[in-house]
Amino acid sequence: MAPAVLHGLLPGNMYQAWLCLCRLAPIVYQPSIPDRAAYDHQLREAINDLLAAAAMWNTQWFNKPKFHILLHLPHHVERFGPPVLAATEGFESYNYVIRLRSIHSNRSAPSQDIARVFSHLLTVRHLISGGWVLGPTGTTGTAKYRQAGIAVRDLLQDKTLCSLLGMTEIMEVGLAPVKFHYAIASNPIRWNETQTSTCSITPPDTVTPHSWFRQCDTLIISNSDKISVAGYMLFSDEHSQVAVSQVAEILVNVQTSCIVGVLVKRMAIHEACVSPYMFPAIRPTTPVSWYFCTLSQCQAAVSVIHNCANHDCRIGHVRPVYQERHATAYQSLGVIHDNEHDLLLNLAQLRSSAMLRGFHPAIDHPSHVPRQELVALAIDHHDKIIAAETGTREKKGTRNLKRKRQEDEEDIQRKRQPSSLQTRDPA
Repeated sequence: MAPAVLHGLLPGNMYQAWLCLCRLAPIVYQPSIPDRAAYDHQLREAINDLLAAAAMWNTQWFNKPKFHILLHLPHHVERFGPPVLAATEGFESYNYVIRLRSIHSNRSAPSQDIARVFSHLLTVRHLISGGWVLGPTGTTGTAKYRQAGIAVRDLLQDKTLCSLLGMTEIMEVGLAPVKFHYAIASNPIRWNETQTSTCSITPPDTVTPHSWFRQCDTLIISNSDKISVAGYMLFSDEHSQVAVSQVAEILVNVQTSCIVGVLVKRMAIHEACVSPYMFPAIRPTTPVSWYFCTLSQCQAAVSVIHNCANHDCRIGHVRPVYQERHATAYQSLGVIHDNEHDLLLNLAQLRSSAMLRGFHPAIDHPSHVPRQELVALAIDHHDKIIAAETGTREKKGTRNLKRKRQEDEEDIQRKRQPSSLQTRDPA
């Protein structure tokens, strides 16, 4: 959300560098690479864009080694695959676990102590989950595989132990029911009372004349993303093409507590980027296209931002303040949007970034400027920064000198004046 938040708060060169960073981050933290050649081209171009934008911001950025390390990233990906830190950077609380493990270390070899503790943890997880280990060599001279007994494997039923061992999410894969949240004012309704039926959608085969349905506010899809009514998501249509859509209705069968489907409105992605955010605009298709997706067709949740720069959106007291989950009469500051339908697709999100690569339009980036011209522009901009800083320091020094002289003159005047507390001659 940096492009939406930082607009208007930073000068143009700084904001351009942030845009380039938001373009590079989803590529770096992409968990899988379907096309290595295309990925390598996109990665190198994004890195060059960031370096070019940083040079136009301030050449002193290159005193930091991190910018040089970026140049080695394509070779690292070519040799080792996607950056492995992508899965851990989002969970910095994992460092807290490592610090706890180092408490009982004698500090002589803390890394080895921490590694032994985690190795023991993985061993315990392997045994209680029914893993096989190679037993000792018997009289026949061959070793046999064996596993823990039933009593040990039954420990998986203890949710507290699974939580302590970090196995909660592992054990729930494929076993957990679909999670959804009913709308507050949702009552059981028939199919002809749903919004889906008004859009001329043919009911699925599982729907019978005696079926009852309830509408939901939110739904957790297969990749653990949460989609909500009026939110946006990616779905695969009947031709297996991924498209952006807005969620209109989520239906659940009351009798079976199963998701019947999700009604979505397909959105069209404009090819041109909208300045200054450099994101494509999204609008409903003309005519409006409605789809009733199954749970397997829901691919990922996506975020959108409002084109505030084009409408000069203002700040006002519009957000209700909640106390103990109840809205009060007080309101906090929020953005008052004009023309709420002028929305842009946020291509800077890290989750599901690989699915959004196909929606990136072709735009001109800073690195497309010839290298020699870019270097000359960066040096000229740096000289202007130094001159401005020097002028500011000189003005500040002049003001301080004038203030010092004025204080000295006032001090001399005070010393020349006779004191009212002088002792008079008694004669």
